[in-house]
Amino acid sequence: ALGSVTDRHAAEYNMRHKNRGMALIFNHEHFEVPTLKSRAGTNVDCENLTRVLKQLDFEVTVYKDCRYKDILRTIEYAASQNHSDSDCILVAILSHGEMGYIYAKDTQYKLDNIWSFFTANHCPSLAGKPKLFFIQACQGDRLDGGVTMQRSQTETD
Repeated sequence: ALGSVTDRHAAEYNMRHKNRGMALIFNHEHFEVPTLKSRAGTNVDCENLTRVLKQLDFEVTVYKDCRYKDILRTIEYAASQNHSDSDCILVAILSHGEMGYIYAKDTQYKLDNIWSFFTANHCPSLAGKPKLFFIQACQGDRLDGGVTMQRSQTETD
């Protein structure tokens, strides 16, 4: 339909399609990689994220502890769907990570391997539409030591 795709120079996206769109959550708690501990608390994050995305009218699917090939298969399938009636797509990955890599259950991989499926030539029905990627993962082993704040007089309502 004419005017359904956002103009390249528009100030905002058209978020008035029939559907908000798909939301895929890859929730990683347990790993086969010996050096990786289980991620305590990830299921609470996943449930909260699911609830909020449903409130925002996303069609949410959660995938738990997937191996890399299953993640790719799922992403490839999602990208092959017709998104003409959707505003956008959202992919969330909750896992361990390190410098530019993220972990599936069985191996690490580069995030480029995920978003490459959603380029305009691979997924034309999402061209000109938001593609939202949320990654929750450490990217190094250094802890944030925090900051000591100076106590000062602050007014609150």
